[in-house]
Amino acid sequence: MAITVFAVLVSLAGAARAQSTCEPACGAGMRCIGGECLPNPDATPPAAATPAPAPDDDDNNTPPAQAPTPIRHAPPREDDGSVPARQRGVLVLPFAGAHIVQGIASDDYDAGLRAGLLLGVHLTPAVSMNVELALDSLNVANTGDNKVSGHDLTIAFSPLFHAPGHIGELVVGPILGYWSDNFTATTPDGTAHASQLGWTFGANVGSFIAVTPEAEIGLLVSYQFTSPGNGCTAGPTSDIHDCTNTSLFPLQILGITVAAVF
Repeated sequence: MAITVFAVLVSLAGAARAQSTCEPACGAGMRCIGGECLPNPDATPPAAATPAPAPDDDDNNTPPAQAPTPIRHAPPREDDGSVPARQRGVLVLPFAGAHIVQGIASDDYDAGLRAGLLLGVHLTPAVSMNVELALDSLNVANTGDNKVSGHDLTIAFSPLFHAPGHIGELVVGPILGYWSDNFTATTPDGTAHASQLGWTFGANVGSFIAVTPEAEIGLLVSYQFTSPGNGCTAGPTSDIHDCTNTSLFPLQILGITVAAVF
């Protein structure tokens, strides 16, 4: 028994001497065995490194980014340069009212009805190109026992120059085109016909007030000079038309009408 204990003590002492002979000394987790640093199976493995947590956004003093507020533009208004519908595109200008014959034939006619239409297109808000159709009811004065009815017709090129504004516009433009008149007279001897045709020239002037973005209403005044180039008569005793370029009756026509612009 004493021999056994002695042997164990000797082996432990030898192990201790063997461990102490390692130069340099063994590091953590190693053991010196027989002068060599070997892994120590009894050592506890080092704990794995834990990554540092990411910083919380709430810890920052920087406010969160916000989406930019969209810019809302107000709709265009007439007074900031936009063009209302009535001052662009197709132009439709009907008119109706009265006319008065002027000049050397003024004593031969009473006032009569006048109606017509300008139809065209705006090249710009300030210029429109139009065709004019106008019809006048001609009331011959001092006919005695005779019954006379007549009318004239104008078909003309009538451009307009516009001065548009916020509440309306002013217009002015020339008239240049074709003109004709036609009369029927019923007499005790029968029915007679007379007609003239030729050129006409003059001007339109108007003033309008806007009632909607698409429409205006106002006054249109026109003045026409006529230049007949041919005149024909027939009856009452013969149906043969007698045409001549003399003894013609040129008319000057003043028209005063109520008109609308679309």
